[in-house]
Amino acid sequence: MNRYAYTRNNPLTYIDPDGKCSVPAGLKQGSVGICFEAFIAAPRIGPGGIGHGDGRTFDGNNPNLTARVTVWVIVSTDTERVYTSKTEQISQSVVTVGVGVKDRDKSTGDYEAKESTIAMQGTATTDVKLSNINSNVGEKDFGAGVDVTVSIANGTNGGQQLGKNMQTTGVVMGGNAGMVIAGAGKVVEALSPAGTIDGNVTVRITGSGQVTRIGGESRGFPSYAAYFYTVGTDGNIVTQEIVTRRENKIEDLTKPMTPFPR
Repeated sequence: MNRYAYTRNNPLTYIDPDGKCSVPAGLKQGSVGICFEAFIAAPRIGPGGIGHGDGRTFDGNNPNLTARVTVWVIVSTDTERVYTSKTEQISQSVVTVGVGVKDRDKSTGDYEAKESTIAMQGTATTDVKLSNINSNVGEKDFGAGVDVTVSIANGTNGGQQLGKNMQTTGVVMGGNAGMVIAGAGKVVEALSPAGTIDGNVTVRITGSGQVTRIGGESRGFPSYAAYFYTVGTDGNIVTQEIVTRRENKIEDLTKPMTPFPR
């Protein structure tokens, strides 16, 4: 069975990201994979629980756990250079807009509540940077090391982005209709949680794939986690935690970033 057929036999280019911290597609022996994610641990947030969170805890390799923003990185080296590949997934924000009633269950005769929801696409900027490259030409591994910084910046929820888009559309349209749309956009943005998702983590990779965290910071909301992955000589994936930070209050989205706990 060809496990890479769904990526046209090119898992470094054609991947299937699904918003969950897991092994980066295409990780090979000698390379180091990193997954950095921001997720909402609470199942519901906002007034009356209108916003849907991820309702989960920390796990570096669970295909059933979603996140707000996920960044996958593979750091590789050869006798000439150190290089990286990056993929990302930015999830939609889901909010409840009403509650109705499902059809009666024929087996029990009971009616069940049914939520009406809408999903709005959020935004974020992700990046990976190399620094302090001390792996010498001719070495087949990371040698004395390289520092890798993975970051998430300016992460906005779908409500914020929808409100801004509506305001822009209203200005472009002009007239009374444009004013109405722009006004509605301001209301949508105001009702959405203020602030942005921001965080970064820096690790140093040395030798054949030893990873040490040397820095990193984030806001107090949402939760953040980073893991690294290597392939053992037996071909099995080894998953290890880099850092985790549990979310505090949603208001922390507007507060400065602070260093991750040691």
